[in-house]
Amino acid sequence: MVYQDPLDGSSAWFWTFTDDVASFGAVDGQVRGVMRVPNSGWRFTISPTHLRLGGQQLRLTTHTVACAENDEYGVLFRVTDSADPASPSPFDAYLFKLRCGGAARVDLIQGTTTTALVDWTPSTALQTGAPADNTLTVWARGAALRFYVNDQYLFSANDATLAQGFYGLYLYDRGAGGLTVNFEDLVVRTVAP
Repeated sequence: MVYQDPLDGSSAWFWTFTDDVASFGAVDGQVRGVMRVPNSGWRFTISPTHLRLGGQQLRLTTHTVACAENDEYGVLFRVTDSADPASPSPFDAYLFKLRCGGAARVDLIQGTTTTALVDWTPSTALQTGAPADNTLTVWARGAALRFYVNDQYLFSANDATLAQGFYGLYLYDRGAGGLTVNFEDLVVRTVAP
C-alpha cells in the first residue's frame, strides 16, 4: 500500500474547502461534500500536494445522500500544478466522475480546458440516485488508464499528459441544489508491470 486515508478526520489532512457554493469537511467519520448552489461550476478539495504518485490502483468509496439525475461526483488523480502559469486554475488533473443517473466519464483538465478522454457512458454497474453506494477504482500505469465501478470494468483510456500527482474529491450540482456525497476510504496501491 502506498497511501491510505479513511477520510474520517484522523489523518493529518482534513480535506476541507468552503466557499459560497460548496463545502467539504470531515463529518461523522467521512468527508462530506455539499453543494448549496446549483449550476455554479464544479468544486473540489485536494490531498496533500507532497503525494506524487504515477503508477497506482486507486479505490474510493462514495455514498450519495442527495443526488439528482445529472449531478456529478468523483475523484481527481495525478493532480499537479498547472503547466500554464498564467491560467486562472492552478491545477491540471485527470477526473473520473459519475453521474447520479447512471453514467461515468473521464476528463483531462488542463487549467480552464476540459477534454473528455471517455465521454458519458451508461452502465448498470453504477448504483443510481440517493442513497447509493459506489466504489470508484482507477488502475493507472504510464499512459494506460482503466476504470471500474463496484469492481466492474467500465472502460479504458490512453493518455500520457500527466505522469504523476496527488488527489482530489469532486462535486458538480447540475440539479436544484443540495447535492450531498460522503467520501470514505481512499486507498492507493502499487501496480505490477
